Amino acid sequence: MESVAEGGPLMSARLDPSGVVWLRWAWGLEITGELAREAMRLVDELNDGRQRPLLVDMTGTAVLTRAARLQFGQPCSVSRLALVGRSAVDRVIANFAVGVSKHPMPMRFFTTESGALTWLHRHRAADERPRDALPGDPQPGGAQPGGARPDDALLTDGRPEG
Repeated sequence: MESVAEGGPLMSARLDPSGVVWLRWAWGLEITGELAREAMRLVDELNDGRQRPLLVDMTGTAVLTRAARLQFGQPCSVSRLALVGRSAVDRVIANFAVGVSKHPMPMRFFTTESGALTWLHRHRAADERPRDALPGDPQPGGAQPGGARPDDALLTDGRPEG
């Protein structure tokens, strides 16, 4: 079953049957700190106390403000984040967002939804944990939360890992 959270005309969020949360922004939007807070509230609402992967369709985003980048760097119910964009501008915004901000979860950029979903599903079992086990918390056996590796913050072009 699919769940949907109301985000108004600027964004939409849904939880698909496979357990991936999707967030879509309106075309040409300037994402402010306030909009980022509202988006994360919608995602947390859909996640209902669980850590889940998030696919963000940022195609056509005009601006990601500093306040938004700071908000997206806060701990939340997202285990892993795939940014999807189709243009060179989308890639520049994603590179800037990832490069200048710290994030509490592994994050990658993709040019296709299928590439993003492949990456999200590949790591899904390792990512699912109770919400109170935030990224950075010690895990049994010394494993990193979400199976994070140092290269998980690198941006890719959507090709599946080898």
